[in-house]
Amino acid sequence: FFSSRRRHTRLQGDWSSDVCSSDLSSACHRFIMVDENLATSPLNDSIRLSQRLSQLLDEEFELLSKKDLEAVERFQDRKLDLMQSILAAREKLAQQSQSEGTIAILENVQALLATCKDKHLRNDLLLKKQIEITKGLLNVITQRSQDQSSVYDKLGRLK
Repeated sequence: FFSSRRRHTRLQGDWSSDVCSSDLSSACHRFIMVDENLATSPLNDSIRLSQRLSQLLDEEFELLSKKDLEAVERFQDRKLDLMQSILAAREKLAQQSQSEGTIAILENVQALLATCKDKHLRNDLLLKKQIEITKGLLNVITQRSQDQSSVYDKLGRLK
């Protein structure tokens, strides 16, 4: 679902250039108009919460791109709470009868949630790439530390 396009200024080890937020559809930026009478309805809650989740996932992507893992970690509880709230609103919607207008809005909410899922997968991919790079760096540092210790041991014996 990601394009194979890469940025022209790709640097070695620049894992953020592999995944571009423009690769995702613009459905997440679509504003869904709802009747003001539905302001406190589960339908409106689903729309509002889904749009907030989409924004939060974009913010998370930016933090991942900046390699600010502490901030990403702080996002996780908010993201989980939002997802649980969306689920609760959707369960309430399932118990209500749906009109044609409501069904059309629900389809838009479904599209927004599908985009959120793509964003979540994008963020997951970016994080996994960062972990792979960190593991590689740790292996290099660990090997060099062992080599350096050997050199220091040899130097200590040269008296």
